[in-house]
Amino acid sequence: MTKGLWVIYRKSDSEIAWTYLTNDYKDRIPVPFPVTMEDYMLGIPDKKPDGETPLGGIPEDYASIEVNDQSIIAAFEASTNNQVVNGELVTGEPTPPPIPQPPSSTHRAELISVDIQAEKKATVKRIWEERKYLYDCFITENIKDQWAQGDISIGDMMLVEFMDNDPMSPVVTACYWRR
Repeated sequence: MTKGLWVIYRKSDSEIAWTYLTNDYKDRIPVPFPVTMEDYMLGIPDKKPDGETPLGGIPEDYASIEVNDQSIIAAFEASTNNQVVNGELVTGEPTPPPIPQPPSSTHRAELISVDIQAEKKATVKRIWEERKYLYDCFITENIKDQWAQGDISIGDMMLVEFMDNDPMSPVVTACYWRR
């Protein structure tokens, strides 16, 4: 299947007003340019019965570009800040992949450091989906006492929960004891 791309832009400042990606380049936009883009979206069928309805009804201050080059369409889909320059479509920077977010569920994590003077007294490391996440955590009084008595040491596995399901408020609540 060959994709097609149709871009409508304002002539005065070359700002892209709307884009339409077809599943088949032979599809054509079947309705005249509407008052609002929402009306336009409602008027576009998945498949055009005759396939050859000409583009019509675009206001004078707008123009359109049709693209059937698959590499340009792929670059357009994968980019942000796409522009029209002198009537030519120019693709912007590639869209960066989303930054993975650490999980905010109760989990086991390795104790990395403890600083009794800090607000968040413990730092723990969790490995999730092959990524290492470090959390600065609050600790319970029980964990603080066990640290002071030497019952807990760096490298121990800890249970980390989140107060009110807030990912910014992790709390070390228990220790998994070594055998």
